[in-house]
Amino acid sequence: MSDTSENGRESARLSAKQHKALEALLAGATKGNAAAAAGVNPRTLNRWMNEDIHFWDTLQSEGQKTVFDATRRLTAAMDTAVTVMTEVMTDGDAPAVVRLRAAQVVTETAIKLIETSDILQRLDELETRLTGSEGQNR
Repeated sequence: MSDTSENGRESARLSAKQHKALEALLAGATKGNAAAAAGVNPRTLNRWMNEDIHFWDTLQSEGQKTVFDATRRLTAAMDTAVTVMTEVMTDGDAPAVVRLRAAQVVTETAIKLIETSDILQRLDELETRLTGSEGQNR
């Protein structure tokens, strides 16, 4: 976990056991396993998650960072994925079912991308109308 700015202040308010539980949760452990890794009763971990705003905020913040990192990596791999799907789709030696599936994935993905882009554009336009400024997040 990183200790920068506000999250660093939140993190400093947590005990060593809370840090261990957070690390386990962020690594994919179940609540029971995270509690065991931290050396606490599972009820204690549940209490931290439900009642300790500092614990919860740190967990959420670090979880969002993990999602952002994964999104960044997937986005970087998209060009290669499209190239592979296109090569398979146009490979006359590949079985028809494989080429058909590649074509289906390309088509469905393109439609989703167009729909998502359209929704984001409309959202920006709505935000502009409501606030009088351009959307800040895209």
